[in-house]
Amino acid sequence: MEQLLTLLKSTPTISSPIVVDLIKRATANPKIFGYAELYHELTSALHVGGGVELSPAATQWVEYLRMFTYGSWADYKAHISDSIDESLPTLAEPQVRKLKQLTLLKLCATSNAESIPYVELSRALELGSASDGGVDELEQLVIETIYSGKLTAKLDTKNQALEVFQVTAGSDVDEKRLDEIIAVLDQWDEHTRALLEQVEASIDVNRQVKAQREAELTEALKTSA
Repeated sequence: MEQLLTLLKSTPTISSPIVVDLIKRATANPKIFGYAELYHELTSALHVGGGVELSPAATQWVEYLRMFTYGSWADYKAHISDSIDESLPTLAEPQVRKLKQLTLLKLCATSNAESIPYVELSRALELGSASDGGVDELEQLVIETIYSGKLTAKLDTKNQALEVFQVTAGSDVDEKRLDEIIAVLDQWDEHTRALLEQVEASIDVNRQVKAQREAELTEALKTSA
């Protein structure tokens, strides 16, 4: 990625062919899993000097890069199906595989369960069922993602589920959702503070009760003596 960023920053004039080439190379590279920096650098460069007019194909590739940065396989499929442009560029096999890996990482990172059923993953990645080889394809995709170092997980072939331990990469957070995420975190912070105050108040009450009982016991011992 560093090489592509250097190339982008050193290019005096951004053109459609350069944009397409950069995005194709980045999204097909099996070692690259983070695209936020490239996306922001590219979109910033395109807006310099009043903006660069891109070809329809280049504009679509910028949109694809946004999906690699923030979206998922479902976003790409929806975009393709909703478009009326028959000349819409399509992803090559290495790019399809990378977007599915990113989607897999996103699913693993956002799941609240310790294990995710194969059927849920296959549905999100459109890999089919066991009868048509979908399970084998899913397991191969998972293994490749594990070997990339971005996912620590275990295939539970008996129960047809993926046990997830750690995710170290995936889609970035879309800036449009930052306010929503911050609001959720603020709400969680307020709830945590209120809970902490309740715990501290309960501790104070327990201390007072304990002190009172100790005083009563001391007084009782003095009286009996």
